[in-house]
Amino acid sequence: MQVGKIIQYYRKQRSMTQLELAAGICTQGEISMIEKDQRIPSFDLIGKLSTRLEIPIYYFQNQFFTHSREVFLSDIFNQLEKAIHNRDYANMTVHLKNKDVWKNCLDPNDKQKFMCYKGIYINFYLHKPAEALKIYKKALQETMSFSTNDLSILAKRKTVFSKTETFLFSAAASSYFLLKKYSKAEELFDIACKNVDLIQEKSSIETLGTIFYNASKNLKFMGKYEQAIEIAKKGLIFEQERHSIYRSSELLFEIAESYYQLKNYELAQTNYIKSLSLAYSANDYHFFFLLIKALEKKDDLILLQQNIHIFKNMK
Repeated sequence: MQVGKIIQYYRKQRSMTQLELAAGICTQGEISMIEKDQRIPSFDLIGKLSTRLEIPIYYFQNQFFTHSREVFLSDIFNQLEKAIHNRDYANMTVHLKNKDVWKNCLDPNDKQKFMCYKGIYINFYLHKPAEALKIYKKALQETMSFSTNDLSILAKRKTVFSKTETFLFSAAASSYFLLKKYSKAEELFDIACKNVDLIQEKSSIETLGTIFYNASKNLKFMGKYEQAIEIAKKGLIFEQERHSIYRSSELLFEIAESYYQLKNYELAQTNYIKSLSLAYSANDYHFFFLLIKALEKKDDLILLQQNIHIFKNMK
């Protein structure tokens, strides 16, 4: 794809006019000439346009410079991971549909990771958990040979799984959760949670805290409240040991939810307030406002309602 076509494609993806893209960078006429391939932009101009379009400059690597495949994929995977962290699934679309990304996934581990992200996108953004399950299975087949649909059997064949494989078990469990197959989800969450401490890769594993959060939520739906509290507390310890708060707000919320169901309202209220405070201080406003909406209904918890009132009036 020519440089001009790349710029035009992502500009239209973001519903921007040529004038909006050019503002403060160059003229609308220059953008028009670049998109028609009548002008080759400078490296500096490409950098400014890629920033405005919110795309990696590596997307232009074939036209301007050679960058290693690993660096290119690392940048894309980091952006996909960031979108998942912020639950900003819409921003995953442009990367998942970029054929150059898949072409650069030459080894099984890269393919597996890309399919993991794709499955999460289909599961949570397109709301197609059954379709996502098929992708997770295919992804696991990149590093393991099997034909069964029962992924829990794989735990009998292998004792230690990689970080991506562990995520895939958890992701598949989340699909079963959305399909309301809670027992099936529990089996896979159990595999993922037990494997977390066995993972040999030590970089960026704090994101695995989300596994404990989802596992706790599934146990809550099964009415296994004490187990839900236990697994959520393990998740908090896991994140604290790694100086992370990746899903700590959500873990505190699940602890509170289970205490509430057990009618231990004092501990429920304490953990609800902790969850709110952490979400607010971490600028996790997406989850914060979801919390506010959900917790306003618990008008029997007076101190919680007082805290909600304070938070809503804070600037």
